[in-house]
Amino acid sequence: MKRFAGLFLLFSSCASIEPKNLCLSSDGGDTPCRPYRAGMISLNRDLDQQKPLGVAEEGGWVVVDDLLIGSAYSGWLQATSLKTKANAWWLELGNPVASPVASIGQHLVVGLRDGTVMKVDAKTGKVSWKQRLGRFVSRRPTLTGSSLLVTTVDQKLFALDFTTGQTRWIYNAGSSNNIILDGGAAPTVLGSLVLVGTSEGEVHGVDLNTGKRIWDFVPASSSSRFNDVVGQMASLDGNLLVSRYDGMVFSMSVATGRRRILWQKDLTGITDSYYRDGVYYIGCLNGDFYALDGISGRVLWKSEVGEPTASITPGEKIVYVGGTGGRISALDTKTGQLLWADDVEGALSRTPVLFGDILYFSTGLKVLYGYKVL
Repeated sequence: MKRFAGLFLLFSSCASIEPKNLCLSSDGGDTPCRPYRAGMISLNRDLDQQKPLGVAEEGGWVVVDDLLIGSAYSGWLQATSLKTKANAWWLELGNPVASPVASIGQHLVVGLRDGTVMKVDAKTGKVSWKQRLGRFVSRRPTLTGSSLLVTTVDQKLFALDFTTGQTRWIYNAGSSNNIILDGGAAPTVLGSLVLVGTSEGEVHGVDLNTGKRIWDFVPASSSSRFNDVVGQMASLDGNLLVSRYDGMVFSMSVATGRRRILWQKDLTGITDSYYRDGVYYIGCLNGDFYALDGISGRVLWKSEVGEPTASITPGEKIVYVGGTGGRISALDTKTGQLLWADDVEGALSRTPVLFGDILYFSTGLKVLYGYKVL
């Protein structure tokens, strides 16, 4: 394909990538900590050679079976086999990818800058349907039953039929008085409710079948200009965990009766959050990183990762934290101790991908750095 005569696929060891940070040893001294580096993949020779500053990775990458799928060239989607290193397919999009590519079973959901959402077969690259929503999708979609829930940048929530792409209903959460931040929380489903976090820091309860608003919950306002609900909203025992950019973290009752805050923490500005196994992980703008007990809100531990958090990937023993400036930190899930850190010097995407026992972090230069998961 002439269009991609410059396609550059490099699978190599990461021996040339030296860690730029130190971590704390058990005796309190500073000792180099070697990350478990497991290879790198470069997918765009032009970017890799020119290395322009400030290149963002809007779409990131997903892995379906052995296929690594994402956008190495603006306006195109590609699939590359991680086993054979061969290209499986190309798909011309016509517009840049605007939000994280999502994999749902053997299909992909891709949101474009012109407001188009499409469903694509992950194996073949064949488009199942396209739907034009007016404004582009700003958050990761959620599938519940046969309804695909997608949120556009102007805070409209669409319920699309996942098979046909037809619109079932639209809910308007209201236009924002502020610029909407990147990384807003995806809609969360709890029973027959769709829970929507807004740029004003509110939570709305919307009927899953009709798209009608049943209630809204407005926590105490803050002096911050940006109160967006960010990261991951998560349900726990019928309650909802919520984090906001202004630093407010809380659990609220939503299942029955009057909605109220069960516990609340006020931290420094929050850029990302993730819930797993009873723990709500919180990444802050100033580089602080917290593990909170989801039931009580108690701080289990606090650590320091050196820069604002872009992604959180908890495992059994290690939580992997990607920073906005390219620093990757591995923290012990029990204690928060820094086990190792590496600096790839590039803006990281919001979501790393796992293939086998290798976790890949991608940068705006279309380079993926692999680390062995223990």
